[in-house]
Amino acid sequence: MTVAVIGAGNIGSRVARRLAEGGVDVVIAAENRGHAESVAQSIGNGVRAVEVAEAVASADQLVFATWFPTTKDLLVQYEPQLVGKIVIDPSNNIAFDESGGVRSLNPEGVSSRRSARCLPTSSTQRSPTPASGPCCSMPRTTRRRATSSPT
Repeated sequence: MTVAVIGAGNIGSRVARRLAEGGVDVVIAAENRGHAESVAQSIGNGVRAVEVAEAVASADQLVFATWFPTTKDLLVQYEPQLVGKIVIDPSNNIAFDESGGVRSLNPEGVSSRRSARCLPTSSTQRSPTPASGPCCSMPRTTRRRATSSPT
């Protein structure tokens, strides 16, 4: 199984790193191919940088780690190639308001629902946790599992 991570920023690079550390075959693509190559090289573990079109064509599952307007454009552009593939949307379609707070740009809910409407013939999944949170940036050895009862 190959997973393509589209986007090599904070979320995409962390997702690609964790997948590769888990033994998954990962390709990473970004608008700036040089940046994707730099990220792939820093991750190692066989991660390869490719163009977006090649990533879409070669992957069984795709993680769109881009700003939602970019994700939406890519979903429309590559819809025929995404048929039958699993599309994972870790994005939160948010923006900063005038006071510096965060507001949702999705009055109807999470962005994965909007992704699903763009791809009626694919399986779209919402990432269950923010991929850029502290859990993903900590070394694996320091992560702890939550337990249902104190020990």
